[in-house]
Amino acid sequence: MGNPTSEDVPKARVTTPREYIEECLQVHNELRTKHGSPPMAIKEEMCKIAQAWANHLTTIGKMEHSNTEGFGENIYWATNDPSARTAVEKWYSEIKDYNFASASDQPQKGTGHFTQVVWKESVELGVAKATGAKGTYVVAVYAPQGNYMGEFKDNVCSK
Repeated sequence: MGNPTSEDVPKARVTTPREYIEECLQVHNELRTKHGSPPMAIKEEMCKIAQAWANHLTTIGKMEHSNTEGFGENIYWATNDPSARTAVEKWYSEIKDYNFASASDQPQKGTGHFTQVVWKESVELGVAKATGAKGTYVVAVYAPQGNYMGEFKDNVCSK
């Protein structure tokens, strides 16, 4: 697995307001508490990675994952300028499709954003947003990366 802060990962100067980043962290931690997951901490180098990808998305004008190895990633898009709470709660809303009763150690379709938000082993967070002609893109990157086969039972717990 790659190192998400290595020199070969694109980075950009963080232009996302600090209040936005802090709100995103706060909402993640509020939701993670419901699942017994430890609090996350902001990692500045990861915010630079998230900013570079958010900037790229505004350039190409569409949602697309970076596929950079070494960290998990959630992306949100809106035509307006969404609050950090809106973006994180949208990712978390996939909980409605997660079946805790039959949770195996395999991913469940349509719940990857939710499981990454609450993934116990992911304790570092980088967040950024960028606005372009087609809207605002919010990018969150997580380390260590979540959503590993065989590790769901240990990392995604019911409320």
